[in-house]
Amino acid sequence: MSKNRSVITLAVLAVAGLAVSAVTATPAYAASCNTSQAIAAETIAGNFSTVDRAYNGTQDGLVSRTDLEIVAQGSGYPNYLRNSARVLLEGDFFRQIDTAAQGGRADGLLSVGDLNAACG
Repeated sequence: MSKNRSVITLAVLAVAGLAVSAVTATPAYAASCNTSQAIAAETIAGNFSTVDRAYNGTQDGLVSRTDLEIVAQGSGYPNYLRNSARVLLEGDFFRQIDTAAQGGRADGLLSVGDLNAACG
């Protein structure tokens, strides 16, 4: 496991309320994302199939704003996933992720590639 994934995994465990001790975190991503955004993008990527099915129960390999809104507002999802969806929907971050892997062309849909490229 890379250092970046280790930092994010520990942070997600902490957000989920699980005990984490003696953790020293250093910035893991490029300056274009803050720590909350980097963790949120990684969390959504790690739970991609769940978020992908949020709108209509089918998986198409893409996450829309609607998928994220359903997760963010849905009581059937864990808090860490709901919070991550909210972070992706804040401000201009969704558009920034949307264009991360496709050379700046927004299509309104997020792929795993977009999420992985989002923060560096």
